[in-house]
Amino acid sequence: MISIVFAVIVLLWMNPVISIAAMVIPSLLPSLFAKALGKAAGTVVESTTAYNEKVSDLLNGFEVIKTYNAAGEMLPQFSSSAKSPEGSKEHLSSLMAWAAYVLF
Repeated sequence: MISIVFAVIVLLWMNPVISIAAMVIPSLLPSLFAKALGKAAGTVVESTTAYNEKVSDLLNGFEVIKTYNAAGEMLPQFSSSAKSPEGSKEHLSSLMAWAAYVLF
């Protein structure tokens, strides 16, 4: 702990502008991505919830679907509802990758 304090004091003594920038910039960068990442995470939650509701509806109506031989009509609906969570998860992953790239 003492060595860190000593290093900061020496750095401030040698070049105060660079040392302050080196301490402030890493603290500010996460706040730039917080809003975008929060919005993307909310989109993932919403699309996953909608997908889970669709799967639940399909499974609850499985007997009716089989009785009326409507599986061919339900499969495209299920497939389209499965694409939404994957797209939002991919978007969130790309945002997180960019944030990690910029921060580190």
